Amino acid sequence: MGARHKATVAAEALLDGEAEALTRKAVEMALAGDGAALRLCLDRIIPPRRERPVRFNMPVMQSRGCGRGNGGNRRCGRSGPPHAGRGS
Repeated sequence: MGARHKATVAAEALLDGEAEALTRKAVEMALAGDGAALRLCLDRIIPPRRERPVRFNMPVMQSRGCGRGNGGNRRCGRSGPPHAGRGS
């Protein structure tokens, strides 16, 4: 048995062979509107997302000089310091 906890082994022995019936019952309860059963089922089907995508708008680049090699000015086409190599 190794280092498994006695309570875990006992619980597994009690539930052995009942997983299918318990799963069926949880799904039935979820379909009947039981919120806790629904959450349990969905957590097993679709695990909670750990990271959320971050959405933000990027400024539109106005010319080929925008972006890389513009002296670090990422605000191309917007008010701000002039591009590197250009007069003000």
